[in-house]
Amino acid sequence: MVLLHNWVLWFLAFVAIAWLLAQGMWQLAILVLFTNLVLKVPLFGSHLLLYALFSRSYGMNPRYAFFKKFYSRKFPFEMN
Repeated sequence: MVLLHNWVLWFLAFVAIAWLLAQGMWQLAILVLFTNLVLKVPLFGSHLLLYALFSRSYGMNPRYAFFKKFYSRKFPFEMN
């Protein structure tokens, strides 16, 4: 599910939209569609791209790279 996480969320959103339309709640169906389009525009998660960029540029896990970049933190496992 991790690899297809965004696709699973889109599938669930379309199921919810279909159910809402079947129940006659078209306003909520439009709201669900709008929020999915706004919040999940890239179908392939951009967080994976950011994760890879942080990992490559700092040579460490992005969680540590974030603190290193924004808080100038030095970790005990770093060389030099």
